[in-house]
Parts: sequence; C-alpha cells; structure tokens
Amino acid sequence: MWFLSKIKYSIQDEKGNSKAIVEQFIQEGITYAEVETQLATLLDGRVTDYEYDLSKIKFGSVYEPFNDGAFYKVTIDEKTTDERGKEKINILTHYVIAESVSDAEIRANAYMNTWVTDTTVKGAIQSKVLAVWHPHDSQWQDDFKQRMLRLAEEGHESADSNQTTIFDKEGKPKVPGLGGATVSVKGPDGNWVDVTEGLKKISKHANVWKPYADD
Repeated sequence: MWFLSKIKYSIQDEKGNSKAIVEQFIQEGITYAEVETQLATLLDGRVTDYEYDLSKIKFGSVYEPFNDGAFYKVTIDEKTTDERGKEKINILTHYVIAESVSDAEIRANAYMNTWVTDTTVKGAIQSKVLAVWHPHDSQWQDDFKQRMLRLAEEGHESADSNQTTIFDKEGKPKVPGLGGATVSVKGPDGNWVDVTEGLKKISKHANVWKPYADD
C-alpha cells in the first residue's frame, strides 16, 4: 500500500527570516503507524521540528530510480476488451523520474512496450513528489538517500539538525524507530548533545496536522 506524506517545517533564509518549506514523499507501508515511524526515521538528522499529514495514494507504477530529474505524473489510457468483446478504457497513473515532460512520456512508453494490452500516453505533468521510499527495495532506498542529501545541500534542513544520523557508516538507512537512530542538538557551548533518550518520552503524535486512524 502506498501513502503520500506531506511535511511542513521552517528554515532561516540568508537574512535570518523564517521561511516555510513543504515537501512531499511517497512511502510504501501497511498502516499509518508504520509509515509514520518510517517518516520520523527518514527525516532524522535533516529536519528536527515539523508537522505532517499522511494519506493513501493509488497509482499503477513508479520508475526508474537513479535517474537525475524530478518525478512526473503520467496519465495512460489502457484499452482492453472483455469476454463479450466490449472495449473498455482504463485510466492509469504512473510516476516516472525524468528530465522533462517529453522525457517522462518517452520513458513511460518504453516501460509499457512489453505490455500485451494497447496503451496510449495521454500526457505528463511534473509532480510535487521529491522522493519515494520502499522498505523492501534497496535501489529505491539508495535513490531516497541521494535525494535527501541533495535537499540538505540546498539548505532544506533544520538549523540545529545533526546530519550524521539518517544513515549508518555504510550508507544504509537505519532500522525505523528511535531504537536505531540518535537525535542531537547543539548546546550553549556549541557542542552537540545527544537527546535521544529524552525524545523517546515524547508522543510521536505531537506534530500531526490532523487526526487519523489505522484501517
């Protein structure tokens, strides 16, 4: 099951003014609670104080990790025929990493060349999705890692974040949950202080935009 996660946090611009940042990700999981835990771990080390919203999302497929570019939302018509010979058109949605609209359409057509049904790409638009997290696919995990590092380099990070805690020394994402991650803040003397144990006592629901319940 796929979820769309939206986070909102603030950074300081070059003039010291507060600036609101909104980011969107697609995450694979079974329950809201699982995806919530994933999100906390994936943001740890880059974003320390944020609000978030989770919602289910349906689409046909997402591809291809490691391509430079943004995520494009591609609309596809799939023509099928039922057992009575009646023609039916299904409207599909794919997310494709590409450099442009035309590149996304080309990649979508190439992906569907192996399909036995008749498909037609109707169009593509750039989405607001910045990364995709799949807990059972190392390629998507590595792609997510690179995109998070890129966001941090662009200044999309909390001023007091500890950038060493998202991934372990081998570059692998840590196991979701506070048990496998650490959180540090900068003390008055300028040194980093580990506050993980203290944060474990804080409810993970403290920053939810709106209430929800697992199905």
